[in-house]
Amino acid sequence: MTTKLYQDILNDIERLDSEEIYKLFNRLKSILHPGKPHISQFVGDVRESKFSTGILCPYCSGDKIVRNGKFKGRQRYLCRECSRTFNDFTNTPMQRTHLPDKWMPYLEWVIKGLSLRKAAEEIGVTHVTLFYWRHKILEALKNLDVDRFDGITEFDETYFLYSEKGRRNISDRKARHRGGKAKKRGISNEQVGVLVVCDRQKKHMVKVAGSGRINAATLATMVDGKLGENLILCSDADTAIKSFTKEHNIEHVELNANKKQRVKQGIYHIQNANSFHKRLKDWMSRFNGVATKYLDNYLSWFRFITMTMYEAMVAKQKQMLVKASQFKVNATCESLRVEQWCKA
Repeated sequence: MTTKLYQDILNDIERLDSEEIYKLFNRLKSILHPGKPHISQFVGDVRESKFSTGILCPYCSGDKIVRNGKFKGRQRYLCRECSRTFNDFTNTPMQRTHLPDKWMPYLEWVIKGLSLRKAAEEIGVTHVTLFYWRHKILEALKNLDVDRFDGITEFDETYFLYSEKGRRNISDRKARHRGGKAKKRGISNEQVGVLVVCDRQKKHMVKVAGSGRINAATLATMVDGKLGENLILCSDADTAIKSFTKEHNIEHVELNANKKQRVKQGIYHIQNANSFHKRLKDWMSRFNGVATKYLDNYLSWFRFITMTMYEAMVAKQKQMLVKASQFKVNATCESLRVEQWCKA
């Protein structure tokens, strides 16, 4: 390559926006590293993360563990206390999987947020199976949490229409189609509140708060132990947040949209939270409505995608696999199917 051609390419790259640069980066990665990752490549990473404090029995928490041969290439362990055996994937979303070769390709589809039926065509697994794989992964990722928020921290809420999508018999109302609309105007028990908290270090928390408007008691429960001593809370003129900050003696900067207050002193605003809302709603629209009982799972999914936005695809796949294996997941197809949501 001549110096002039190389310089022309660099000049063209500088004219690209961030999304186009990201696509170019992934394209170059696929050219330089064409091999597809396999779940066996990351067993060591899963083991180190899952047993970071030592190997403990997932059944009795005993520490008298010995190696017990291999089965289908996977190391097995024997607990001397309860005499049960287990492997590195016991109590993880990958437990008892019969298709280990399909997991890494599927995680790529999960990260891209594409449809189950399209993924099923490409991977060669039924969309029903992939639906349960999706929620086993998301049940684990739901446990990822923020240790503490510090400094200027934005609080804001958004709302989704309560949905029983997938339920065959709905006794109290007619079935909606493609999401539908609420019968009542404004915020009512037909709406499900979602709290978004983010600080200037790009730490995010997004969780379902319950039906109807979010109150001060719910706020206190959701952020218990997560607020630093030097925290300055920014929010709109929400009465629940004002009550919460007053009760807990938290410095509060209020922005009143009715008075066209967007920013105070150049640094106090809730634009990051509002931007997160917008991106979340745009991303969720592809699913044409989500059953409320699964809403927390989808919120944790979007949060993971946001956290790993600028990482290479293989790194994202590895991180999703490893993080999902840190938490005990006993969800089965049956338990996910019959799961109910409590309108707190």
